[in-house]
This record gives sequence, C-alpha cells and structure tokens, in this order.
Amino acid sequence: MRILFSGPPDFGHTLPLLPLAQAARHAGHDVTILTHTSMSQMVSPLRVLTTEPPFGALRAETVRRLMGPAAAGTAPPMRNVNTGLTPAMLAELFVRVRVDLSGDEALARGRDFGPDLVVADELDALGPLIAADLKVPWATHSFGLAPGLPFLESRDEAITERLAARGLVPTPRLAYLDMWPDLLQPDDWTPSTDRITIQHRPFHQDGVPWSVPGFPGREGLPLVLVTLGTTANDPDVLRAIVDSLATADVNVVATLGTQDKADAFETDRTRVCVVGFVPLAQLLEGVSLVVSAAGAGTLLSPLSRGLPAVLLPAVAEQPLNAERAAAAGAAAVVTKPEEIGEAVRRVLADTSYLSAARKAAEQIRHMNAPQQALDLLLERWNRGKTGG
Repeated sequence: MRILFSGPPDFGHTLPLLPLAQAARHAGHDVTILTHTSMSQMVSPLRVLTTEPPFGALRAETVRRLMGPAAAGTAPPMRNVNTGLTPAMLAELFVRVRVDLSGDEALARGRDFGPDLVVADELDALGPLIAADLKVPWATHSFGLAPGLPFLESRDEAITERLAARGLVPTPRLAYLDMWPDLLQPDDWTPSTDRITIQHRPFHQDGVPWSVPGFPGREGLPLVLVTLGTTANDPDVLRAIVDSLATADVNVVATLGTQDKADAFETDRTRVCVVGFVPLAQLLEGVSLVVSAAGAGTLLSPLSRGLPAVLLPAVAEQPLNAERAAAAGAAAVVTKPEEIGEAVRRVLADTSYLSAARKAAEQIRHMNAPQQALDLLLERWNRGKTGG
C-alpha cells in the first residue's frame, strides 16, 4: 500500500516519524514523506515529496501576520522560534500559515502520490488536509506530551476553518501513535481510545563517522553529553553550560546541532569535545548522563537507553516534558545554565536517578516496536476498509 508521512519542515517534527516510516518501507510498502527539501538528507533513503518553504519562512510569515510587516525582519532567530508562543500563535504558525503557503502544492503532491493512508505529526496540518481531500484514513504521530488543551482546540478550529475554505470536511482519525511511556504522562492523563504505543528510537544515520572521544589523563571519568537539540540551540547558553560543568569532575561532549561550526567554539578542549550535528544514537555511546533542554527527542532518547538527565527547559513543550521526567525521578531540573554543574554532580552521585531512568527504559522497551505499531495500525485500516 501507499503511505504518506507528513510533518512540519523541522528536525524535531520529522525525525520522530522515521522509525515507523522505515518499518513500513522494510515491509514493502510504498512510502514517502511530504516535507521541505532541506529534510531530504536526514530522511534518506526514504523518498521525499518536496513542498512548502522552510520553517524559517513559515515563522517569518507568522510574525508578519501577527505583528505587522515591520516586525518580520526583526523576528527572533530560529533557535528562539517557539519562545512565548500562545495557542493562537501556534495555530497560526502550524496550521493557517502552512496551509496558506503550501496547501495547493501539498494537495497536488498528494493527489499525484495517491496514498491509501496518511500519518501526520501532531502539529501537522497538511496531512489531514490531504486525507480530507482524498477521503483516506489518517493517523496522528505524537510529538511532545499533550501540548495542552487550549492549543489542541485552537489547532482543530484552524484546521476545520482552512479545510472548509476549500470545501473539505475533516476525516475521522484512525489512530494516535504515542511514543511517550505511561510513567511520563501527566497525573490526570487518560489514554485516548485510539492510542497505539510506539517505541521512541534515537535518530541513527548510516555513514556518519563517530567514535567516543578520548580525554588523555581523564580516562575513567563520567562522560556527559550536552545537547540543546536542533531548533532552540543557543550557543551562548551552551557555552554557559559547558563553563558550569568545569565544576564537575566529568568529561563533556557538546553538540552545536545544525547551526554553528564546532571549531569556532572556544572552550577547554582537554575536557570538552565540541561537535556539529551527529545523530543522537551515536552521540549517546559511552555517555553516563545527558544535559538537554527537554525537547522530545533529547529527553526520550537518553531515557530509552536508561540514562538520567539534567534539564534546562526553555520553550514550548519543554517545561512540561522536564516536569514529568523529574516527577518520574529520572531527571533534575534547573532554571539557569550556571546551575548545571552542581546538578550533574548531584545526579551522578544519587543512584536513584539512574534507577528511575532504567525504569523508564524498561517501560519504553515494552511499548510497541515500530513494526508492531505498523501492524496494529494496518489492522485498523483493514477493518475500516471491510467495515469490521
């Protein structure tokens, strides 16, 4: 069958789709991903249906609409794109602007491909648009923990509005593919009736050279990975974190993500290895603890390996993710980069954090593997086709 995956043109929304997409491809299905061409290398060898402007253009248009033309040129850089976004602003960015700038092209691409099933990122609007246009089933793939009822309401209202403008009616959702284990869910959480769990898999890319760095004279010390992800990666914050870690007796791998050059980052290279973008699955090798901003990928990836974390949340869903990881006992949360060093010492010394992280890893292992989640999804698709 033909399966179309769709997500906003950003690493944090595209990479979580890949395990399921790769499972479908390995099972012999015709799989493609609708996204901007800038994502092509990351999703290879999966085929890409290229459409829409890059995420920066969507952000600039959102700022122009909400703050006026003069503000568009002074919008915050990509790494601060989510700072202070309200539910209405999120709906404008992820739904109205995307559909307005990319809807016609996305519909044309979708009609050409002719999917039997659409799988869309939780904040994606083009997947539901194509599903409604072609009257085919679609499923949601989770992004963060529940983004919050106000945003979900704003998102759904905006999608219904944009579909209605094209004479379309939203089609019922087939499934919610949830990569968050139960122990990280909010206390008042109730699973949706259409939930299918799916293991989070740290992003891996063949052909990327990486080996755990050596630190002469410092062998045997814990290795700490510092990553702020690919969207909210502020080099000044990263530098402050690395400086704070000088107070802890650890070796450090600090990744700059996709935005800056490692050789321009000044630090003590005897204890710190600075790298550009390296797939997270490789970066986690040999690591004892991860420092991150609590984005979905940079939190779930270490937890899936049983690694505790120190979290400095800043934007969007990060505070909620961090709160739940701390409630599970698998992470310490700080509010300032300068607090990182002391928190790392505390977490490494207190084995309860490691025990809680290993409990999270065990729960993730018992969730559906991508192939199992695919099988369950296709069972529902088949029942819908036969009226069962």
